[in-house]
Amino acid sequence: MSPRITLSDVLRMDEALLERIRDDRDLGRVMTLCCAVIAIGCAAYGFTLGMWRSDMQAVFAAIKLPAMMFGCVLLTAALDVVISGLLRAKVSGRQALLCSLLAMASMAAILGGLAPVSAWFVSHAPPPNGDATLAIAQWLLIAHVLVLATAGVVGVRQLYGALGKLVPDPAIARRVLWAWLLSHGVVGAQLSWIMRPFVGKPGLEVTFFRADAWDGTFFESVLSLIHISEPTRQA
Repeated sequence: MSPRITLSDVLRMDEALLERIRDDRDLGRVMTLCCAVIAIGCAAYGFTLGMWRSDMQAVFAAIKLPAMMFGCVLLTAALDVVISGLLRAKVSGRQALLCSLLAMASMAAILGGLAPVSAWFVSHAPPPNGDATLAIAQWLLIAHVLVLATAGVVGVRQLYGALGKLVPDPAIARRVLWAWLLSHGVVGAQLSWIMRPFVGKPGLEVTFFRADAWDGTFFESVLSLIHISEPTRQA
């Protein structure tokens, strides 16, 4: 009988857990634990994303952040298997799904741990009704992005650790890692665009989804910002 996997084993990427992933056996409890951590950790931090704008925006963000994480995992699961096969890495569908869930769970654990700190800073920020409201919103957004990026780095390390156990050749494991990061990054960026707002812009109505949620793409918005800033640099 296999030893019982605990939450600590999942977050520490215990050797017994990695062996179980490699053998593709008894992974149901591991997936359940990962999903629980993602739901709780991301909901806690998501609440702090929207609490500066309003209590209702905080509730919306607490629902949408974990939903976005789960959506990214599910939408990229099949693609991850195809990519692995093309790169000569033998990774099953369940193994690929669990690797993504482990990375997301590590990220969510960091976010959940930092949620009280984030809530303290946001609660001490000037309210969204003064002359500097837009500047405050921009600084809060930058701070949240930095926190999410830092947690994402931890998730990437966990993902590479799992791939190292599944793919004996380090060079192939690195190629699979970068390919997976690209696919997850593209899907995650577009999901964040569709599911906006999270922080909420001052002056705009508090809403779960924007009316123009399906208009354009994340990448079009980035390109438009670059195009707008180009004349300023030339001037």
